[in-house]
Amino acid sequence: MRTMRFFRDKFRYRMHRHITGDSNPDKPCDFTCRRFLPLRHPLSATAASLYIVLSLWINVAASSPDSTKHWVGTWACAPYKTQAANKPPTSFDEKTLRQIVRVSIGGDTLRVKFSNITCSQPVIMRSVNIAASPDGTKSAVTASTITMLTFNGDSSVTINAKSEVYSDPVAFDLKPSMRVAITIYYGQCKSTDDMTFHYGSRTNSYYISGDKTASVDFGGSTPIERWFTICGIDVLAPKTAVAVAAIGNSITDGSTLSGGLQNRWTDMFSEALLKDTATDQVGVLNLGIGATLVTSASNGADAGTVRFKHDVLEQAGVHWVIIFYGVNDICSANKAPNEVINGIKQMINQTRAKDTTIKVYGATITPFNGNTYYSSGHESARQNFNNWIRTDTSLDGFIDFDKTVRNPNDATRFQQSLQSDWLHPNAAGHKVMGEYIDRNMFIPPPPVRVIDAAVTSGRAAKGLSATFVNHNTAVAFDLPEESFVSLKVYSIPGKEIAELAGRQFTSGRHTIAVGRGNLAKGMYVYSFKAGRCLVGLKMNFPGY
Repeated sequence: MRTMRFFRDKFRYRMHRHITGDSNPDKPCDFTCRRFLPLRHPLSATAASLYIVLSLWINVAASSPDSTKHWVGTWACAPYKTQAANKPPTSFDEKTLRQIVRVSIGGDTLRVKFSNITCSQPVIMRSVNIAASPDGTKSAVTASTITMLTFNGDSSVTINAKSEVYSDPVAFDLKPSMRVAITIYYGQCKSTDDMTFHYGSRTNSYYISGDKTASVDFGGSTPIERWFTICGIDVLAPKTAVAVAAIGNSITDGSTLSGGLQNRWTDMFSEALLKDTATDQVGVLNLGIGATLVTSASNGADAGTVRFKHDVLEQAGVHWVIIFYGVNDICSANKAPNEVINGIKQMINQTRAKDTTIKVYGATITPFNGNTYYSSGHESARQNFNNWIRTDTSLDGFIDFDKTVRNPNDATRFQQSLQSDWLHPNAAGHKVMGEYIDRNMFIPPPPVRVIDAAVTSGRAAKGLSATFVNHNTAVAFDLPEESFVSLKVYSIPGKEIAELAGRQFTSGRHTIAVGRGNLAKGMYVYSFKAGRCLVGLKMNFPGY
């Protein structure tokens, strides 16, 4: 019994220190918890073993570069196949390629992700560095900022076919909204139809023969408007920092923009977040790919429903997802609104399955009368889809881009001053869209607090906890703010028995009925998540 108590208390103490960053277990926590309370009843051996496993997990997490911080995406693009029309005119073998991106949040430590996920041949990078780009539109970098990247301590790395790699963490003074250049000297990078790239850089990259990674001005290089191999930058950021990932097609990808201004609606949204102290630690990741569909593969990319997990859910630190997708499905693929809606529901379900604390927002499709996409049937489909976005409760909220840019005198058309071809917004349109988004929807949750409680026969620990009421037939809880609540029941060995809640709740007190016949008499473990708060509960259910 002493051994079980030892592991139990060791786990709770380490969990509290790891997540709060405070060694004082009596310090008040968020969500109305006043103490880090010991369990009042001994655990079974199997329950104690669960605590031991979780304790080991905390040990692994604490071995990160800084256990008070975590990785958060600050820039990303969605990788896909070049196909014949978009591959570079020459192989990058024995050439140096410099590529420029705009990050969102800053930090003092970063890592870069490189992708060869679509290609059947390996890519060899012999030398890679990152540096500040003074204006983001030319090939020159700031010499004093050139920082070499390594891979498991080596300067070179081979990215196997269908694979991706991260660089080692490296110290770098990354400022918010900074333009940075990633320079790669390739040993091998063939120009093939299946090489991994991203078309929509909206700025020039530059290549030159030989190893010119140390060059400051990169003079004599050849411009090419694409990104190759690179697909993400993460920063080591405070626990309160999180990211929003946007998935969509050409509007999100920035079609019709050029000149390296990095002025997509996602960039404008990021700039607005950075100006607000409540949201200046929110990274913005653009995972749009032009000419793609929710429902099927197109333009060298998988269907949105397929690429969603890799492109969105595997990004570091994601707390919100914006789905702005569907116009190509409706207009070029002539899909019915329900087919697109079902595809987006698949994305929502994938998100809930991965992490119930991630919020999913839908975005309405903007008007396109005046473009070849327009017909009365397509307009009707758009309206039906937008009505679903505005009303469906499976989403955590919506962004009404349609309302933002439409002509007040003709709701089927863009405002003249905001459009480029009556389908895509111009730079002014992107600015309006990005600045329109309500920043209150993207305020990071409070830091994680783990509150431990034990309940038997109607007796509850103090603070935020689920408590049996009405003769142990219901679970009650108090929320200090609106939150997505996940409440699941597990057997002592760890098998999920039932999900009692998995939806948004308003602030205040709520009661969820367990229901007769749902649970047999015995001891159960409850997992209660609200926002980023996690509560582990051991409860004795009397049965009927």
